[in-house]
Amino acid sequence: MNKIILIFTFLFSKTCFSAGLIVKISFLFLSIHNTDSFFFKHRKLSKGNFFYKESTPKTKGKKRRFSRSVKKIKLDNPDQNLLSLNLSHDLLEKIDLCGKASLYTYNEYEVADPDLLLFAKSDFDSHLQWKSFFDVRDKEVIVAFRGTKTIYDLYLDSILYLYGGRDYPKILLNEKLLGTIIKDIDEAIDKVCETNHYPIVITGHSLGGLYAQIASMKYGMCGITFAAPPVMNGLIDAYNFSDRDEQESEFLNLLVEGDFVPYLSSDFGDYHGHILNLDLPREGILNSHSIRYILKGLKKGVSIIVSTKKSSTPPVRVILSKFINSICELTKKIVTQSKGQILLITRIKEVSKYDVEKESEVLNRS
Repeated sequence: MNKIILIFTFLFSKTCFSAGLIVKISFLFLSIHNTDSFFFKHRKLSKGNFFYKESTPKTKGKKRRFSRSVKKIKLDNPDQNLLSLNLSHDLLEKIDLCGKASLYTYNEYEVADPDLLLFAKSDFDSHLQWKSFFDVRDKEVIVAFRGTKTIYDLYLDSILYLYGGRDYPKILLNEKLLGTIIKDIDEAIDKVCETNHYPIVITGHSLGGLYAQIASMKYGMCGITFAAPPVMNGLIDAYNFSDRDEQESEFLNLLVEGDFVPYLSSDFGDYHGHILNLDLPREGILNSHSIRYILKGLKKGVSIIVSTKKSSTPPVRVILSKFINSICELTKKIVTQSKGQILLITRIKEVSKYDVEKESEVLNRS
């Protein structure tokens, strides 16, 4: 009887596997057919040559004037501080697409937006990972740089935070690691420009936002970053990025109060372009650094911009209070919910034990 059941199970699984394979192949042919018909109908490109055009000079200066609302802010509010407003619908849509493009650079997310079509991407073994997408609605190419994900990215983060805002142009110029990153940024822009004649928008999240700012400073392209650190002063001097022109008004950096990345990197230097500091409902320290959290908050659309100041006056003054409050609430939650004793690390390799009940009394008094 057991043998009969095993044979029946084997045959049934084979049948299901074959049926599933047929369904997958059918969907594959349907998707290819739909993609081809879409490209041929809307883009009028020859088959097998979707977006690829003849090589053209670099598209330096090709910008999208999507930040007119930011220019208006600058005129209406000379102090650039504590401003509350609603963003325009067009700008919100562009921010949403750039946020999704940045999200899709992390491989665990599949492209699910019909307005974004994968255009090109970096090699798998490249130090700097990026993807470019064709924006069907605005007829633009969005180049998105990936943020911190691998051990190598963490190593690069440690190098950047080690140098910080210190004036080390010679060290930064001779640092092979950073030189490789600059080279990878150049190769990414070259690859996109050589096969495309549409305007280019640069974007990135966290560390990828730093790459996006560098690309904009070098090539004069507009862009949007999410929870990115500012550009280091030493890096600007080392690679002759100090000559900033009018493209600054075409670059937006979206920050969130309570995000630890701008807090820890506040002394690096200046942000490239404008800072839009978002006063979103607090949902934890890690959520404040999330692209999804930013996009979700923007969709609510009620007067969320509280500051457009540049980092010459660090955004820490606005961010610090909410950041500290988050730490205090997290600590209080751990202390009150724990039983027995907890470990509190005060210095590297120095661990002290604290009695939970005494700590609870202290926190309750405060």
